[in-house]
Amino acid sequence: MMFVILWVLAAISPTIARAQMTGFSPASQRAELAIEKRLVDEIKPDTLRAIVTAISKEVHVAGTPAQAVTRDYVLNRWKKAGLSTKVYPYEVDIPLAKSSSLEMLAPVKKTFDLHEDKTAFDPDGKEYPWVNGYSAPGTVSGDVVYVNYGLHEDYHVLDSLDISVKGKIVIARYGKSYRGIKAQLAELHGAAGLLIYSDPSGDGYDEGDVYPAGPMRSSGGVQRGSVYNGHGDPTTPGYASVPGARRVSADSMYPTPKIPVIPISYGIAQEILGTMHGHDIPNSSWQGGLAFRYHIEGTNRGSVQVKLHVECDTGLKPIWNTVATVQGSTWPDEWIIIGGHRDAWCYGTEDNASGCASSVAAAEAFAKLQKEGIRPKRSVMFVTWDAEEWGLLGSTEWVEQLEKELGAKAIAYINQDECATGTSFSAGADPMLRSLVYEVSKSVLDGSGNPVYDKWMERAPKRDGEVAQPEIGLLGGGSDFSAFYNHLGIPSLEHGFGGPFGQYHSNHDNIGWTMHFGDSSFRYHAASSQFAAVEAMRLANADVLPLNFTALGQWLLTAVQHEKVLAMKNMHDSSGFGPLENVIDTLIAASKQFTEARDKKGLSENSPLIQNPALADSVNQLLRSVGFAFTAPEGLFFDKWERNMLVLADPDNGYADLELPALSVAFRGKNGYEANRATIELIRAVTKATKILEDVTQRLDAL
Repeated sequence: MMFVILWVLAAISPTIARAQMTGFSPASQRAELAIEKRLVDEIKPDTLRAIVTAISKEVHVAGTPAQAVTRDYVLNRWKKAGLSTKVYPYEVDIPLAKSSSLEMLAPVKKTFDLHEDKTAFDPDGKEYPWVNGYSAPGTVSGDVVYVNYGLHEDYHVLDSLDISVKGKIVIARYGKSYRGIKAQLAELHGAAGLLIYSDPSGDGYDEGDVYPAGPMRSSGGVQRGSVYNGHGDPTTPGYASVPGARRVSADSMYPTPKIPVIPISYGIAQEILGTMHGHDIPNSSWQGGLAFRYHIEGTNRGSVQVKLHVECDTGLKPIWNTVATVQGSTWPDEWIIIGGHRDAWCYGTEDNASGCASSVAAAEAFAKLQKEGIRPKRSVMFVTWDAEEWGLLGSTEWVEQLEKELGAKAIAYINQDECATGTSFSAGADPMLRSLVYEVSKSVLDGSGNPVYDKWMERAPKRDGEVAQPEIGLLGGGSDFSAFYNHLGIPSLEHGFGGPFGQYHSNHDNIGWTMHFGDSSFRYHAASSQFAAVEAMRLANADVLPLNFTALGQWLLTAVQHEKVLAMKNMHDSSGFGPLENVIDTLIAASKQFTEARDKKGLSENSPLIQNPALADSVNQLLRSVGFAFTAPEGLFFDKWERNMLVLADPDNGYADLELPALSVAFRGKNGYEANRATIELIRAVTKATKILEDVTQRLDAL
């Protein structure tokens, strides 16, 4: 009777629209729509407002007492909601900054004030020092050299100009690559220290009005952030840093910078760069947005010199992941996981109280339905991660601790990070999950009361004069999906609503900014949480897992075309792709046959698959294994921790997505041996995936 009532409500309510659901029989879809209607109605803007405000009340850097307060706040809410909770504690090497300073020694003497500007919008509270996470401590001084973005190609240009950075302090713009790569390259080229600043050309007045008049970074704002390039806690490479864990020696740790690194504002960068009148920049790509001509070094009368000081503490710090679980009614040992990190560099209202609140509120909505006797068929786990900002530490340690269980039970991971800085929807997903995102976007309403898909479609690209589907990006790196997707190969996705946001890792990322420039109604916060909750519920309740293998095959074909271009560019040879393209064509054909058999036989009203959970489970376990076919058990040749053969973060960039990474890195390095190995492994993976789908299709046809 409950399902009948809910179905009637769903049919007449505008809260969630009707749309086709992949993987559901007609009866299951009717029940699912009713459940989703109840679910989204439980996730309200005022709930998100309360959680976001509480989480971002004070500066709560990982490893500090303030972060323990956010842990307890989340746990208390979940326990009050009746959820089963668990805390996963770890001890990790986090060198918390105690202080930093920057002085100009020449051509004039000046001590810079390393504090962000204060406005009427800002809450009272302390400020984390201007130090990049995992910066080496110490005091260094030297001539200043401007290195543009501090990329590989920028140092190549300096080499061609016979300009050395050895023993000098380099200053680089944020952008184009992960800041950890900038620190790594500065150290590699012999720099004594690194200053990183946010240039207004990409993070200030060139992009819009600056805070507090507008949303963009002001001349006194600064971007903090980690410069660590490892995977999880540096002292426990490849295994979990649980309390009492064995710690490796210094020479076996993941490396951390050996030079001091601090972020500075573009107001301070202007005072340094503005005194430099020596070697002209090589071309216009080195010119930033400050109102003078940029130069690489010195003055006509001598050098520009600065002194940089960083002080950090030492020792292990406690961090805590919080987990709430709603036990599945039919397949409890299959897990859908939603997560968002709880830590921040300062107040972190958008990064990431917004994503943390999305996970917390979704959990409470599931709990409300559970009290009414409505449980998902698969278990759904809700997580708030700690120490993401330091290098995805909390999520990585959890994945390493539960690696065997996750490999056996995890179906998908949904990430929530900076999910409500504006009103424009965007998403990134494994190719197999993109159809799910499209389908949910047609059902869930955004903060304006329209289906997410409608507004998203307005920004869709046009091809041959026709509007295509809205674009869904890939997942390379930079957030908590990394350990799930890149290390274990668990299909993952993330989504959110964005807009102009110049306060990334700044003290100005606070509730004042959100109320004036972000989402003051908290309707888009609620919409992101509703979207994640519906995604999780569909994954949890689907009769047949809603994985789109045809989309995977088509994406693979496109990626191979990109690799051909890369092969010609670097090795002048694009031959050898024929066998790979042939097996991908076979995969696509097998995927289409599976889809037809699933919909006609597996999901018909009287299908034995629908009536027999054990039979459905056997089919779904096979489908789940398709994604794992594309993981390299021993890791990729350039990084053994990384196993995903489809997508990774570019190791030369840190943020950009890299398709078919083993092939790409091999071609880039002109390594024919590894390119051949990568091609063979991809052929093996595609062939294995095809065989699985053919086996499932035969089972379905026999029903």
